[in-house]
Amino acid sequence: MSNHRAILLLGGNKADTRGLITQALKQIQNLAGEIICLSFGYESPSWGFQSNHHFTNLVIEISTSKNPEELLITTQQIEKSLGRIRQSGRGYADRGIDIDILFFDDVSITSPTLTIPHPRLHLRRFTLIPLCEHWGELIHPIFKKTMNELLSECPDDGICKKTDYSFEP
Repeated sequence: MSNHRAILLLGGNKADTRGLITQALKQIQNLAGEIICLSFGYESPSWGFQSNHHFTNLVIEISTSKNPEELLITTQQIEKSLGRIRQSGRGYADRGIDIDILFFDDVSITSPTLTIPHPRLHLRRFTLIPLCEHWGELIHPIFKKTMNELLSECPDDGICKKTDYSFEP
């Protein structure tokens, strides 16, 4: 069974987001794969909707034996176990925990349930800034640009502030 490299974005803005992220990291380590690298946490305002609650986000890299669809199912199960209720058709909303698959090896996937690389990562500073912390030279398989280049071209002008805490699996 060969291992794959996956890069995930974790975030949330409700209740005890830091605690939920810590729990999610433990579950990812137990159910999805070994955590290889983590960014610091970053705080930013909501994106795509109005909220009074700021988001906390971080990026992690894992080594996993799962395929992309299996990894998606696992991350959704982790979200659900931590209280996430998906509301289809309602757009963006406050949430306790969200786990997005940003990259899986260097593949591009478009299916009814999953798009890799994440289709909006290049539009979001709250994703690109933590990505650039360790993966700045990673090349986007579709745009053929590094994360550093995508960040310099990002149209999002939202504030994304590095926090004074770091997470551990």
